[in-house]
Amino acid sequence: MTDYAFPSDVEIIDTNRVSLGAYLAPGTRVERDAWCSENSGSLQAVELRGSIETGTRIGVKSQGCTNPALSPPHDRIVISIDLGLNCSVEAGISITHDTDVVFGGRTLKAAALSRQDNLQYRKHNSGVIEVVSGSFH
Repeated sequence: MTDYAFPSDVEIIDTNRVSLGAYLAPGTRVERDAWCSENSGSLQAVELRGSIETGTRIGVKSQGCTNPALSPPHDRIVISIDLGLNCSVEAGISITHDTDVVFGGRTLKAAALSRQDNLQYRKHNSGVIEVVSGSFH
């Protein structure tokens, strides 16, 4: 992508990991192990630390994992739902439209939470992905 148009105030550690057609808002940082597919990207400044699948948008003040220092490269994050504002996804989680998540004591598909704000996606000890709401930044 950066051979064609380089967005202002965007930091990309490895330009080979950003596809042509990805949109990165000013202030976005794409970390070394992140991947941004075509027709995906950020709506405002975010820090990308995982894979963002085609057609996925990341909202304001969202980030790919809660603590990058504790997230080795093999703890990849894959997101293919639209995250809302101020969301956080723990390292090692893959979220697709069909992923079962527990939210408010109910099990539902992750697609039902697409574009919802102030959510934290984390993996419970049992392997179940829990979603909790609140302000995290």
